[in-house]
Amino acid sequence: MILYSFEKGTFTIMKKERLVGPDILRTLAIVLVMLTHLINYNSAYFLHTDIRSPTWTVTVFIRFTVILCVPIFLLLTGYFLSTRKPDRKHFTSIISVMVSWLVLSVISNVAEWYFFAPTAISIPRAILNIFSFSYGYTWYVEMYLCLFLVIPYINIALDNMSRRTHLALTLIVGALTFLPSFGKSFIVTGIWFNGFPEQFEGIYCVGYYLIGAYIARYKPKPSPVLCALVFFGTVGLETALSYYYSQTEYAWWLFVQYSAVTHAVAATALFLLLYRVKKLPRPMGAVVREISVCSFEMYLISYFTDKIFYYWWTMAFELPGIRWLTSHALVITWACNLVCAYLLARVFRLILTPIANGLRSLAMGKTLAVGKTLAVGKTENAK
Repeated sequence: MILYSFEKGTFTIMKKERLVGPDILRTLAIVLVMLTHLINYNSAYFLHTDIRSPTWTVTVFIRFTVILCVPIFLLLTGYFLSTRKPDRKHFTSIISVMVSWLVLSVISNVAEWYFFAPTAISIPRAILNIFSFSYGYTWYVEMYLCLFLVIPYINIALDNMSRRTHLALTLIVGALTFLPSFGKSFIVTGIWFNGFPEQFEGIYCVGYYLIGAYIARYKPKPSPVLCALVFFGTVGLETALSYYYSQTEYAWWLFVQYSAVTHAVAATALFLLLYRVKKLPRPMGAVVREISVCSFEMYLISYFTDKIFYYWWTMAFELPGIRWLTSHALVITWACNLVCAYLLARVFRLILTPIANGLRSLAMGKTLAVGKTLAVGKTENAK
């Protein structure tokens, strides 16, 4: 892949190889995102029928696995941005994210109105929805933007900490942000358990960031077997508790938030299991790399494709082949949705990436000298 840096007034191209492990994790995360949407749009079929049957139990296990998508993305943020400084290079790197968010939000908004016209929304209202991050799945972009702004200053603090102090801070912030939602999964004396301080619950992204930063800085290497056991044991425990509490209806309130401590444990174990992977078979590696590169745009686009495949069926009559596919297994429908989101994301990236790079070069105040300098940097994944 090609990355960019600015040196001595020139725009320097840096050719770098991608890390396989993080690519696997990012690909896994976007796949889990789209599986989450599949289950959510079809929850009556997946979770509220045949309760406690073997098929239902497996589905609940999958449900608690797919919810790890956001924690994995946040752990990757900590892993890759833990060395960022409060400088122009860092702050201008958000341009690519914001360009994709703005352009795809506008296009999705227009496309949704044109094809489906759910309600008569005025242009001012549509603009307000976009810039308040209340349209589609852009809540994550808002959270990421807030985290992004403080990351360099968190890193300054981490630079002046020992490994032991970093671990202590991570455990403290983790307890403050992960325990409240876990406690509120249970009913004690007729009310939700609020035994943990909940003032910091909303900044759980910082807890995940600190974990990812710790892994990046100190490269822990626990046994893969141990990581797998922790992952399956934690998700298995969540599934068992769900089985116990789901008597006549699905216990939807159990570990429903991304910030539940069980999700943090399972996501961290899965991250530690996969981030050290060095190599994949070439065809598989190419697929993983492609999906990883397009994951953010796929996430934004999936709001529109989800409506095509899961919600509004009128579109199916206008697209040859879709009607047949959507009338069969939901897994096939999900696969078609994933492929569709990827293809659209790849097309848009061909347009949006040069625009974002050009805007960033202007923001950096540097001249563009493509091909003038070629530097080979150490292995790293962008974004």
